Amino acid sequence: MSRPVAAACGVLVVLAASGAAHATDWQSALFGDRGGRLPKSIHYRAHVADRSQQVHSVEAWREAERLRRSSDGVLDLYAARTVSGVSTVLVDKRSGQVVRGDQGSLLRAGHVEAWSELAYVLVRPAGKFDLMRAGRPKMVSGTSCQPYRVVRGDGTAFTFCWSARLRLPLEINTPDGREAFAVDFVEERRVPDRIFLAPDPTTTDYTDQD
Repeated sequence: MSRPVAAACGVLVVLAASGAAHATDWQSALFGDRGGRLPKSIHYRAHVADRSQQVHSVEAWREAERLRRSSDGVLDLYAARTVSGVSTVLVDKRSGQVVRGDQGSLLRAGHVEAWSELAYVLVRPAGKFDLMRAGRPKMVSGTSCQPYRVVRGDGTAFTFCWSARLRLPLEINTPDGREAFAVDFVEERRVPDRIFLAPDPTTTDYTDQD
């Protein structure tokens, strides 16, 4: 059984089980007729717990085709959706290192696999599972979200509260009830272009690293 994972630069939380895909209403329940289209732009701050339960701060700016995510104020991930997948620039402010990657190289390095994982944070679980509403909508950080419960084929479960308007989970809890991810502040507003301008890479590609 996998556990929530906080990926490089932040907030990627994966709660998944192994096995063959199971037809469910995941897409229609969470994205509806809009097919997963994002709001024009959002800005949010959140905290996420890693495997050792260390809490990290995350700040993110997201548009339909581009995103920037800052983790603990020291790692910045710039991502853009392309025809071939995702292109990224990862900036380590502590060392001054700037690294360019793409979807394939990031996957091999164990980081981001797809744009949906960056944009939506919550990844559709693999394997057999049931998705069900878990109560009435509630407010989290001033925004309404619908609680959901996911029960896997092995009986384990996790919960999250989904904002259909923002296309973002406002909180995610692990099977043992611990908080894995929570949004502290979120707003819909135009993001200045300068926020998405990444430095020019000056080091090697992920594909050149061991």
